Amino acid sequence: MEGVFDTNISRPKYSELLDLVSSGRLSIVFILGLARGGTTAVEKHLYASLSFDANVNEPTLRSSHSHPEHLRNGIYSICLTYIIGLFQLVQFVCFNVSGPEACWDDNANAMDSAKAKAAGQERAALGFAGVIAWEEACFEEVLCVVRPLIKARTLNAAETLGMTAKRWPVRVIVKEVTNKVLPSTVPFWASLSHAVVVVIRQPLLQLESR
Repeated sequence: MEGVFDTNISRPKYSELLDLVSSGRLSIVFILGLARGGTTAVEKHLYASLSFDANVNEPTLRSSHSHPEHLRNGIYSICLTYIIGLFQLVQFVCFNVSGPEACWDDNANAMDSAKAKAAGQERAALGFAGVIAWEEACFEEVLCVVRPLIKARTLNAAETLGMTAKRWPVRVIVKEVTNKVLPSTVPFWASLSHAVVVVIRQPLLQLESR
């Protein structure tokens, strides 16, 4: 079964962003923190104080509205897989007290176990496929902002022969919160970003804001 970090899985949107970053045409600052934890204030302060060309606020939120099936098929399928696996473990412990050999006393039990394992792998594969599709939808949200900027910057450089064109790269802030971004997606954002800002709010203020 392929995992979310399998190098054989195609991620065209992520690859497009990575190519822009690697070629020096794009620079991303990634902000991550708890919900209601001051991430928006940090995002606004950095955007107003430094020379950024654009900001993308929570692409996961935008992609979950435009691609809800990715969120549903991905996260829910994985959660269901783990819940069923936990239930099967509890069932084994509670109803097979005579030992593991009791579960394998005939071919019927072995076949049922094989079917259950195959079904679990199928659910997990569907879940991972949904997660990757959702991640790609999030990267697409960033690309929707970045592509026009890259195009305009390229045209400007061509028209002025580079003499008065704005310098590369296009600089963008991407902000996410931990209750929306998947843990498996964070390493991909880290590989795309020139800087990662983790916002940790004072605990009492965090509780007060909730």
